[in-house]
Amino acid sequence: MKLFSKFFKLNLVGFSGLVLGLSVGLLALSSCAQQCIQMPYGTTETSMKVKATNGDLIITSPGSTLSSGNLLRGKAVIVNNTDKALSAKYQFQWRDMEGLPAPTNTPWQPVVISPHSSQVISDVAPTPQMNSYIVQVCR
Repeated sequence: MKLFSKFFKLNLVGFSGLVLGLSVGLLALSSCAQQCIQMPYGTTETSMKVKATNGDLIITSPGSTLSSGNLLRGKAVIVNNTDKALSAKYQFQWRDMEGLPAPTNTPWQPVVISPHSSQVISDVAPTPQMNSYIVQVCR
Protein backbone atom coordinates (compact mmCIF):
# COMPACT_ATOMS: atom_id res chain seq x y z
CA MET A 1 0.00 0.00 0.00
CA LYS A 2 2.91 2.36 0.78
CA LEU A 3 4.29 1.80 -2.71
CA PHE A 4 0.93 2.71 -4.25
CA SER A 5 0.63 5.91 -2.20
CA LYS A 6 4.19 6.99 -3.09
CA PHE A 7 3.52 6.27 -6.76
CA PHE A 8 0.23 8.18 -6.62
CA LYS A 9 1.86 11.22 -4.92
CA LEU A 10 4.67 11.29 -7.49
CA ASN A 11 2.22 11.06 -10.37
CA LEU A 12 0.00 13.75 -8.86
CA VAL A 13 2.98 16.10 -8.47
CA GLY A 14 4.15 15.28 -11.99
CA PHE A 15 0.66 15.86 -13.37
CA SER A 16 0.23 19.22 -11.62
CA GLY A 17 3.65 20.28 -12.89
CA LEU A 18 2.64 19.31 -16.41
CA VAL A 19 -0.61 21.27 -16.13
CA LEU A 20 1.25 24.31 -14.76
CA GLY A 21 3.83 24.09 -17.55
CA LEU A 22 1.17 23.84 -20.24
CA SER A 23 -0.76 26.77 -18.75
CA VAL A 24 2.32 29.00 -18.71
CA GLY A 25 3.20 27.94 -22.25
CA LEU A 26 -0.28 28.70 -23.57
CA LEU A 27 -0.31 32.05 -21.79
CA ALA A 28 3.02 32.96 -23.37
CA LEU A 29 1.80 31.92 -26.82
CA SER A 30 -1.43 33.86 -26.51
CA SER A 31 0.34 37.02 -25.35
CA CYS A 32 2.72 37.07 -28.32
CA ALA A 33 0.26 35.75 -30.88
CA GLN A 34 -1.74 38.96 -31.05
CA GLN A 35 -0.80 42.59 -30.59
CA CYS A 36 -3.60 45.13 -30.42
CA ILE A 37 -4.04 48.85 -30.14
CA GLN A 38 -7.13 50.89 -29.39
CA MET A 39 -7.64 54.41 -30.70
CA PRO A 40 -10.65 56.32 -29.42
CA TYR A 41 -12.52 58.78 -31.61
CA GLY A 42 -11.68 62.29 -30.48
CA THR A 43 -8.24 61.34 -29.16
CA THR A 44 -5.50 63.96 -29.19
CA GLU A 45 -3.11 61.40 -30.70
CA THR A 46 -2.77 61.74 -34.47
CA SER A 47 -1.45 58.22 -34.97
CA MET A 48 -0.64 55.03 -33.09
CA LYS A 49 1.44 52.00 -34.07
CA VAL A 50 0.64 48.32 -33.89
CA LYS A 51 4.02 46.62 -33.44
CA ALA A 52 4.67 43.43 -35.36
CA THR A 53 7.62 41.16 -35.90
CA ASN A 54 7.65 41.90 -39.61
CA GLY A 55 6.82 45.60 -39.45
CA ASP A 56 4.47 48.17 -38.01
CA LEU A 57 0.94 49.11 -38.93
CA ILE A 58 -0.01 52.67 -38.12
CA ILE A 59 -3.58 53.74 -37.46
CA THR A 60 -4.35 57.40 -38.13
CA SER A 61 -7.07 59.95 -38.65
CA PRO A 62 -10.07 58.72 -36.71
CA GLY A 63 -13.02 60.74 -37.90
CA SER A 64 -16.73 60.56 -38.49
CA THR A 65 -19.60 61.71 -40.69
CA LEU A 66 -23.35 61.27 -40.46
CA SER A 67 -24.87 58.67 -42.74
CA SER A 68 -28.51 58.11 -43.58
CA GLY A 69 -30.83 57.73 -40.60
CA ASN A 70 -28.62 59.99 -38.44
CA LEU A 71 -26.22 57.13 -37.83
CA LEU A 72 -22.61 58.01 -37.17
CA ARG A 73 -20.10 56.59 -39.66
CA GLY A 74 -16.70 56.17 -38.06
CA LYS A 75 -13.49 55.90 -40.04
CA ALA A 76 -9.75 55.53 -39.63
CA VAL A 77 -6.78 54.90 -41.89
CA ILE A 78 -4.40 51.96 -41.50
CA VAL A 79 -0.96 52.61 -42.99
CA ASN A 80 1.67 50.00 -43.89
CA ASN A 81 5.12 51.55 -44.41
CA THR A 82 6.90 48.21 -44.80
CA ASP A 83 8.07 46.25 -47.85
CA LYS A 84 5.64 43.39 -47.14
CA ALA A 85 1.88 43.04 -47.11
CA LEU A 86 0.58 42.96 -43.55
CA SER A 87 -2.63 41.38 -42.35
CA ALA A 88 -4.67 42.52 -39.39
CA LYS A 89 -8.19 42.60 -38.08
CA TYR A 90 -10.18 45.56 -36.84
CA GLN A 91 -13.33 46.33 -34.92
CA PHE A 92 -15.28 49.47 -34.10
CA GLN A 93 -16.56 49.46 -30.52
CA TRP A 94 -19.45 51.93 -30.33
CA ARG A 95 -20.28 54.09 -27.28
CA ASP A 96 -23.28 56.26 -26.34
CA MET A 97 -23.22 59.78 -24.81
CA GLU A 98 -22.46 58.36 -21.37
CA GLY A 99 -19.59 56.25 -22.70
CA LEU A 100 -21.50 52.99 -22.33
CA PRO A 101 -20.82 50.36 -24.99
CA ALA A 102 -23.35 49.29 -27.58
CA PRO A 103 -25.16 46.03 -26.70
CA THR A 104 -23.36 44.36 -29.61
CA ASN A 105 -20.24 45.30 -31.53
CA THR A 106 -19.54 44.90 -35.19
CA PRO A 107 -17.76 41.58 -35.83
CA TRP A 108 -13.99 41.62 -36.33
CA GLN A 109 -13.11 42.39 -39.95
CA PRO A 110 -9.94 41.08 -41.65
CA VAL A 111 -7.82 43.46 -43.68
CA VAL A 112 -4.62 43.09 -45.73
CA ILE A 113 -2.64 46.25 -46.41
CA SER A 114 -0.27 46.18 -49.37
CA PRO A 115 3.33 47.34 -48.95
CA HIS A 116 3.77 51.13 -48.71
CA SER A 117 0.05 51.82 -48.88
CA SER A 118 -2.92 52.69 -46.71
CA GLN A 119 -6.49 51.59 -46.39
CA VAL A 120 -9.52 53.43 -45.02
CA ILE A 121 -11.65 51.36 -42.66
CA SER A 122 -15.13 52.43 -41.64
CA ASP A 123 -18.25 51.29 -39.86
CA VAL A 124 -21.74 52.64 -39.15
CA ALA A 125 -23.11 52.94 -35.63
CA PRO A 126 -25.85 50.44 -34.80
CA THR A 127 -28.20 53.13 -33.40
CA PRO A 128 -28.49 56.95 -33.46
CA GLN A 129 -27.66 56.99 -29.72
CA MET A 130 -24.09 55.86 -30.41
CA ASN A 131 -22.02 59.03 -30.78
CA SER A 132 -18.42 57.84 -30.32
CA TYR A 133 -16.30 54.78 -30.86
CA ILE A 134 -12.99 53.08 -30.28
CA VAL A 135 -11.17 51.53 -33.23
CA GLN A 136 -9.28 48.40 -32.26
CA VAL A 137 -6.68 46.96 -34.64
CA CYS A 138 -4.91 43.66 -33.92
CA ARG A 139 -2.01 41.87 -35.64
